[in-house]
Amino acid sequence: MNDRLKKLGAEVARTQDELLADPKRRDAVRRRLANEAVPVPRHPSSRTWVPWAGSAGAVAIAAAVFLLWTRSPSTITYNVGGGRASSVIDQPITAAEGRALSVAFSDDSWVQLSPGARARVGELTGVGASVNLEEGEATVYVRARKGTTWSVRAGPFLVEVTGTTFRVSWRPSDESFALSVFEGEVQVSGPGIGTRSVRGGDQVDVSLRSEPTPTVAPSMPDPAPPAPPPTPDPKAVPPPPIPPRADRT
Repeated sequence: MNDRLKKLGAEVARTQDELLADPKRRDAVRRRLANEAVPVPRHPSSRTWVPWAGSAGAVAIAAAVFLLWTRSPSTITYNVGGGRASSVIDQPITAAEGRALSVAFSDDSWVQLSPGARARVGELTGVGASVNLEEGEATVYVRARKGTTWSVRAGPFLVEVTGTTFRVSWRPSDESFALSVFEGEVQVSGPGIGTRSVRGGDQVDVSLRSEPTPTVAPSMPDPAPPAPPPTPDPKAVPPPPIPPRADRT
């Protein structure tokens, strides 16, 4: 009995790290623990301790599940401009003209929107979040920790981070994207650049809308001047007009 409980305890300790790294496996681990309930031996001479043994096994499993639940990372929340904590996603967040706006997350990460920028929080998990930058510029800091999964989408470009500081911008009017990494490293992917790593001190600038090439109309030759009227010949004098003949009565 003690050996089985020790084995269960070792299994609990091992799966705790798995849960912290991948919260999606929580349900699978709980089901596995529930299926590994300690069987109660049946001995006629020890009937008096069987109920106690079954209760002890149930308590051990319940304690393990409770420990896993409490150790699992809770969903990250955020606040806008120092307001109340929120877990609402896909809600417009707009920085007023002439004033930056800070969005702080409960994992100590933050996003500062430059004046006039628009964004939405697209996803919140226990190990990170995703932010959709719809227009403008944002400075982002993501606190590095084990299992962090953070991303910022700017137009058709995706910036994936695990812990770094960078600035990203997207202008829909001319479909231009810019990324400057101050420290750490990010993975950026999008049209025209594929997927690449960008380290501190590097930057990426992409314009999806090419500037139109100015066209110049071909020059037309000046029209030929009209021919001058013919010069009259002074020798060619027309005869005088013949007066009309008067009728005689």
